[in-house]
Amino acid sequence: MKSARAHLCRVLILLAVVALLPSAFSQTAETPNSVSDQKTAVIRFFADVNPTSVGILLQTIDTQYKMGTRKFVLLMSSGGGDLLSGFMAYNYLKGLPIEVTTFNVGNVDSSASIIYCAGSTRYAVPEARFVIHEVSLSITSNGPGTMNIDLPSLDSQITLLRSQETSMARILATAVKKPEADAEARIHAQKSLSADEAKKWGLVQDIRTELFDPNSSTLVMAVPPSLPIINSNPLPVIPTVPAFSSGSLSTSAN
Repeated sequence: MKSARAHLCRVLILLAVVALLPSAFSQTAETPNSVSDQKTAVIRFFADVNPTSVGILLQTIDTQYKMGTRKFVLLMSSGGGDLLSGFMAYNYLKGLPIEVTTFNVGNVDSSASIIYCAGSTRYAVPEARFVIHEVSLSITSNGPGTMNIDLPSLDSQITLLRSQETSMARILATAVKKPEADAEARIHAQKSLSADEAKKWGLVQDIRTELFDPNSSTLVMAVPPSLPIINSNPLPVIPTVPAFSSGSLSTSAN
């Protein structure tokens, strides 16, 4: 009698578990935070590459990532700028478990091409342009005075330039799937590439006119953010004698 009751209890428990399975599966499939249900976040990056613009870009991606977004489209038109900021953005985007599509909608020049290479999918409009050139050294004015740079400081800056150019060539070579020497030759040529030429080289995977699907995407940020126009009198321009120092040396691909 006891064994019969025990068997009946086991049967009832099994039936209860089976009855709960469909609802459990339906809850899993209908979870709003599932990756398949998430819209693609579209970000406009129409700015120079510098710590401020890259900081806004990465902060926007962080915010969307915490909300469950895993797909991003980065619409780009940039004249380039700070090389170190470009490297930082590239490494950060490549290191996140997200799907990034970069889209040249105007011009992607110098250090902006590094960020463009972070896209696992890379598109361009037919009229797009790319400019890839050698790394340069910018010396900024620091007030009245004379330029004083000693030889060791100059040598260290040259070494840094060569190292950064090698890193840039490595990133380009990885994107186009060609030898690093090919990317170095492209950098030293310092020529602009049309969308068709960039596609033949492998930098662009496809040329399109539709930027994104509005039904499955949402625009989350523009870099720089749109600001209200404030009418104000321009500040007077005061002529100064530029001064330079080894402490003001910076590298860029602009």
